[in-house]
Amino acid sequence: MKYTIEKVDLVKSESEIVGFWRENFPGWPVEKYSLFYKNNPFGESLCWVLKNADNNKIVGTNALFPKRMAINGNTVLAGIAGDLAVAKKHRGHRSAISLQQAVNADYKNTDIEFAYATPNVISEKVGQGAGFKVIGRTVRMVKILKSYGYLKKILRISFLAKLLAEPFDILLKLKSKEKLYKNSDEYACDIVDSYDERFDELWRKAKAQYPVIGERSSEALNWRFAKCSYKNYHTFTLARKQSGELLGYIVYQEIGKNIQIADCFAVDIGKNLNPLLSKFILYHRERDIDIITFYYFGNNSIINQVRKYGFVIRADNRSIIVEVDENYPYRDDVLDKNSWHYLDGDNDGDA
Repeated sequence: MKYTIEKVDLVKSESEIVGFWRENFPGWPVEKYSLFYKNNPFGESLCWVLKNADNNKIVGTNALFPKRMAINGNTVLAGIAGDLAVAKKHRGHRSAISLQQAVNADYKNTDIEFAYATPNVISEKVGQGAGFKVIGRTVRMVKILKSYGYLKKILRISFLAKLLAEPFDILLKLKSKEKLYKNSDEYACDIVDSYDERFDELWRKAKAQYPVIGERSSEALNWRFAKCSYKNYHTFTLARKQSGELLGYIVYQEIGKNIQIADCFAVDIGKNLNPLLSKFILYHRERDIDIITFYYFGNNSIINQVRKYGFVIRADNRSIIVEVDENYPYRDDVLDKNSWHYLDGDNDGDA
């Protein structure tokens, strides 16, 4: 079977691309096309399609989502490779690798300076075949606040899980570091669902403290979280009570009694992550939440700091892969795992 690969116009090809996803991957959120493909504040996304040469029908797609980032405080434009998919009966024939090679060749003619992705196991191999390098793996950390559901899953006996849950929860609470900030009146906390100039000021003050980080201006945050119609995000903020200065925030989703952290950012994070995490955990403990999940890729000092609050590392971590030119001035920074500050909300390609 013969195939063709072409870069497409997002407006003219919208119905065909959305139709491909609906037919072959019905779990793909259709709302993503408008938000991430056409209305990205960093520039219109780029999309390539694989077509069956016999009938000119789309049987595969691949995309690159522009992402404004700061590297050592300097603004750069990266691209997030994502939505690589091929219809089941057209897999093989190196079609996925050919799609990724087309992306890597074409984006060099744009303002995008390097590309990265957070692939699954299959897509990781495709990316490597097309020239991406694996620079590390994300870490998934879980903190149990209420243990009944977890114990029931492990023990498979409801009454025994219920019997053990109460003393286990008391032990977890006694050992938790967040109680050290329980009575602190230095900080003010709030829940917000949109982002104002305080977040711009925080971004200006803190961005140079993170060697490699995606932009977290109010424009970027409102687009990525507040305007996302198919996921419901909230933001927990930490401010200095006397001055009102915003010190940091955590963006999260609430799924049943589980909390999934999408973003965490603070000025002087080595210092302010402690009260931020403490207040965040205390708030959700009072709300009868069971589990908090934190995905992270970056400096081990952040991972170690989070683990001190009772977060335990779990399996199912994903790789971070990067495609970057050998002469790129920030190449060493981009390829250094410890330079990154990357959370689940940075993965626009798999949002």
